[in-house]
This record gives sequence, C-alpha cells and structure tokens, in this order.
Amino acid sequence: MARAVLNAGAPGNGQPPADVIAVQGTLLRHRTTRNTWGIAQFQVEQGPEEINVGAELTVVGATVGAVAPGASLKLEGRFERHVRFGLQFKVERLENLGVQTGWAAANWLLRLDGVGRVLADRLVCTFPGDRLLEVLNTPPQDDAEDPLLKIRGISASKAQVIRESWATVGRTFNPEHLRYLEGDCGLTRWEAQSVLKLASKRKVEPRELLEQDPYGLTELRGWGFPRADRVALKAGMQRDAPARLEAAGLYVLRKVCSDEGHTALSRKQLIRHTVELLATSGDKVFKALGSLVQKALVMVSEEDGRLLVCDPDLYLAERQILRGVRRGSR
Repeated sequence: MARAVLNAGAPGNGQPPADVIAVQGTLLRHRTTRNTWGIAQFQVEQGPEEINVGAELTVVGATVGAVAPGASLKLEGRFERHVRFGLQFKVERLENLGVQTGWAAANWLLRLDGVGRVLADRLVCTFPGDRLLEVLNTPPQDDAEDPLLKIRGISASKAQVIRESWATVGRTFNPEHLRYLEGDCGLTRWEAQSVLKLASKRKVEPRELLEQDPYGLTELRGWGFPRADRVALKAGMQRDAPARLEAAGLYVLRKVCSDEGHTALSRKQLIRHTVELLATSGDKVFKALGSLVQKALVMVSEEDGRLLVCDPDLYLAERQILRGVRRGSR
C-alpha cells in the first residue's frame, strides 16, 4: 500500500503546508510531458515534518519533463489541490542533483538516439548497482577496450556518442537550459543537445552562446548556416545584424564555390546571392564583406578586371597546386 503523502501526526494535523517548502528525492516516472513541462511521480527522501519520507508525490512544473527518471532532485514549491487529480506539488524551482544510480543513468541514456528500453536494460544487467555509473564516469584508455562494447547493440560509434553526451550534459544539467532551448527557442531535442555540448565545450551558458555566437554551431556535424540561422533568429538575432550578414556571406561563398566547382566568386555575385538569401540591402552586405576581409576570413583579388572573393585556405591550396603543376611541366 502506498504511503500517505501527509503526516497526520505533524503539527498541521494532516493538512499540506501553506507556504513554499523544499523537498528532496528521486523522480520515479513521468505521467505526461509536453516539451519540458511535465507531471511526474516523485519519491520524497527529505522534507518538512508534514511530509512523510518515502511517500510518492505527484509533482508538476515547467521543467519537470526535462529531467530523466531516476534523477535526484531538490524541489521548491507549494501544494495545491486539483479538482480532478487531487493533491499535487507545483514546482517553482528545480535543482538537478544529478544521476546517482545505475538505474537512473540507464533512464537518462534513453533520451539518446539509438538507445531504447531493451538496450538500457542490457546496460543495467551487465553493469549492476553503481557499476554502470563507474563505467560511464571512467573514460577507457583504449577505445577498443571500452566496456560498453561488451553490450550487444553498442557499436564503437554508438559508444562514442554515449560517452560524449554523458561527459557534457549527462551527469548533471540545468533543466532551465533545456526549457529555454526547447521551449523559448523551439529547438528539437537533438538540436538542444548539440547546443548544450558546444556550450559545455566552450564553458559558457547556452543562452550566452546563442546570443553571442550562434553561427559557431556550424562547426558541429549536421549544422549548416540555414539551421544555425533559424536558431539564431529564435534566440533574438536581428535580421540585419553584422554577425548574421557575415555568416551568410561565408555560407554563400563556400556553397556556390562547392556547387559550381570554383575556388572564388566575383564580388558582384557574392553580394547578389547573399542579398537574395537574406532579403536585405546590398549596401549592408557590402559592409559585411569588408568586415570579413579585415578579419582575414576571405580574400579579395583582381583578375581580368573583376574583383574575386575567395576562401583563404582554398586560395592557398590552389596556388600550391599551380606551383606543383608548373614544376612538373619544366
């Protein structure tokens, strides 16, 4: 029989506290989620005397859906009585204390692509108790000797994804970050995880990353300018911001050169394509191009009376090839 939430012998005579209280315990399972919002069952391990330790509490809040079952949480909020669902704890502040058991770690891994319930159960069975946490927290000296490879269904590439995700956002993360990324910015779970990884790598907050350098996301696999630009605009980037114009110019230069097999593009073509892409003015793109030249991100040269813009790396590679061809023809 489930233990009652409220302690009848406490000073409140079995009534829920009226003020904000703090409780600590483990998220057991979600009842429903919508993006990061959710309703879940929570087992109380610490709290005021009005609450029975060990009781299972229904919690609801804006970031409850972002936390994987098994995570240890500290919650602050108030009790309220729902007309249909009864006594609930409305979470006003959630602190993720981290994944502290192997079962919790397996549940966290379920959020990764390619990790289903069967694979999570295999991990728990192969590494019982806290052994799974130990495996995840200890990078292998040699990738070929990774203990995760003992699990049927885990390839070397999947093991790498699991370890990278765990190292950056798996142990503890702030659910508010996920609420901002998925809720405010409308990112998919995969996109949000990518942002969290890059922010962790750069040691900055996700919001700071998207506000200051959203186009840095293009260095990640699966991210190009169109995806990064969509995220940047949702994060508040102005359509005529210099950073956006410069990123678009670089994208156009590289894409058109790649599609047409060139190493350079005329300045006139670059400006025209960028204006079409962003629906902005040529003067603004011209100014952004000048900034790219000053930063040495592009080079401008004159050939047959035309000004050509090229990627410095491609330009140097082309020159080296031409020098080699000339030597070989002597």
